[in-house]
Amino acid sequence: MKPNPESFHAQTTGVVALLVLGVGMVAMFARVPNFYAIWAIGFAVVVPIVAILTNSEFGSDAEPSVEESDADNPLEMLRERYARGELSDEQFEKKLDRLLETETIDDVKTHRATKDPQRERDR
Repeated sequence: MKPNPESFHAQTTGVVALLVLGVGMVAMFARVPNFYAIWAIGFAVVVPIVAILTNSEFGSDAEPSVEESDADNPLEMLRERYARGELSDEQFEKKLDRLLETETIDDVKTHRATKDPQRERDR
């Protein structure tokens, strides 16, 4: 099973936050002067640095894997549904045309403004 980078990131950051809280509590009960500085520095400096470091370890700006990019691509999803037989030839063509008509945000706004009558009947 492949480790989930988001889970690792959240767990590491959470553990560091709990350590900062615990150290601050121990300092408070031990009557360390200016114990609150531990919390201020810990939560304002240490926790964000750990969060940034653990996130960059997995390359958040890296290219998505083939599985991720296929799952997020509407055209690929449409092709897969057609290949599985979920869509007829006619349905595939209609959905493909609509998808290609609305490739950009401006296209979507124009498409919604004109309200395709066939689409309204399909609903």
